[in-house]
Amino acid sequence: MAAQNEPTREHRAERTAAQQIAFLIAAVAIVGLSLTGLPQTFSEERWAHYMIVIGGGIESLRIMHRIFALALLGIALYHVLAAGYSRYVLGRRMGMIPGFTDFGALLGRILPNLGLTRGDASPNTAFALRIEYLLIAIAVVILGLTGLVGPDDLFSGF
Repeated sequence: MAAQNEPTREHRAERTAAQQIAFLIAAVAIVGLSLTGLPQTFSEERWAHYMIVIGGGIESLRIMHRIFALALLGIALYHVLAAGYSRYVLGRRMGMIPGFTDFGALLGRILPNLGLTRGDASPNTAFALRIEYLLIAIAVVILGLTGLVGPDDLFSGF
């Protein structure tokens, strides 16, 4: 018998093919942005020089970086439009937005592992997907901000 707190197949939302493709494109874009952006940022380092050579030169790396950025921007825009359509046209609940109970479940999972409370950690892990979703959204916003203005310009006032 399945654990009582684990969602059954009927309660779990399966990803559609479009969602899986969008997730794959977003993952490739984020990894591509990292692999092409870090060598540009640290271009004086020896490892960065090797990555620039592997990438076909600095200009090729910059072009690839822009393509990955456009792919991530396109997927983010698609996601916002698809979520809005799902919420306002189809009337579905936005189930991936974490609530206060999810952060309570996160603490209920972490505190016993740190020895700060007695008992076992909660077996429910459904909250983790919603918190992961929030962290990915925050990461995309940070990538966009630092890509548009540059980290030096963004944090120069501090």
